[in-house]
Amino acid sequence: MNLCFDANTMQIAMLWHGAFMDAARHWNGRGQGFQRPSGHYLIQLTRDQPFAQLNSADAPWPKAEGRDTRPRA
Repeated sequence: MNLCFDANTMQIAMLWHGAFMDAARHWNGRGQGFQRPSGHYLIQLTRDQPFAQLNSADAPWPKAEGRDTRPRA
């Protein structure tokens, strides 16, 4: 079992089984872009808020609030 942790949203982004990844494009050259996992049974998790305190078990999950990271003028 492999996982990909997204430090921007502080949550697990993907899970998969098998080979990790072919990192050749990042070792040779500048390493631009996204490298897909090499394994199989890929599960991409939602980008919603990872933790929340709900009022009841039937309450809807809140949307991610995010953080404004643009430079301030």
